[in-house]
Amino acid sequence: MMIDRVLQLNSKLRYLSRQAIFGGLDDEIMEELRDLFREIYDEIGRPDRVRILEESLEVDRMMGIKYALSNLSEDIAEFLYKRINRS
Repeated sequence: MMIDRVLQLNSKLRYLSRQAIFGGLDDEIMEELRDLFREIYDEIGRPDRVRILEESLEVDRMMGIKYALSNLSEDIAEFLYKRINRS
């Protein structure tokens, strides 16, 4: 089910985000985060949002992560709300 997949990816994203914020934003973690952002946005049908997040990550990694996570959280909440109400 799509909702389960989004929640699974979000859980992995939270784990990586904690690593990034508390352990440092090395290139490997940043690439994994970008891949997860892409995969989640593809799952929720909003692939256009990835470009905006990637631009914010290029400007300032730490602030970009915080911005990206905040926006993604809102987008996932909206997706879940719509899916649950459709059921």
